[in-house]
Amino acid sequence: MSSVVATMSISLDGIGTGHHQTAGGPTTTNEYLAAGLVDELALQVSPSVLGDGLRLFDGVGPLRLQQISGRSTSLVTHVRYRVLPAADEAAPAS
Repeated sequence: MSSVVATMSISLDGIGTGHHQTAGGPTTTNEYLAAGLVDELALQVSPSVLGDGLRLFDGVGPLRLQQISGRSTSLVTHVRYRVLPAADEAAPAS
C-alpha cells in the first residue's frame, strides 16, 4: 500500500464518510485512482508543451469515466468526470 493510500485510509477512519477533496499532480492522482478512492475527477487542461513529464492515468488500469461538466476559456479547459464502476462491477450477478 502506498503512503498516499495509507494516509487516506487513516484520514477516513478518523473523520468517517462524506466529501473529501484532494489536490495533486499525476503521481498522487494515479495512486488514488488505482486504489479506487476517487468517485469524481476535476481536471484543468492547459495547452502547454513541456517536452517531458509524468502522465496522468499511467499504471491505473482501465477506467470508465462519464463527463459531468466542462467549461473552456482561452487559456484552460475545466472538465469534471464521474468515475464509474468497472464493467464487471456494474452488472448484477445472475
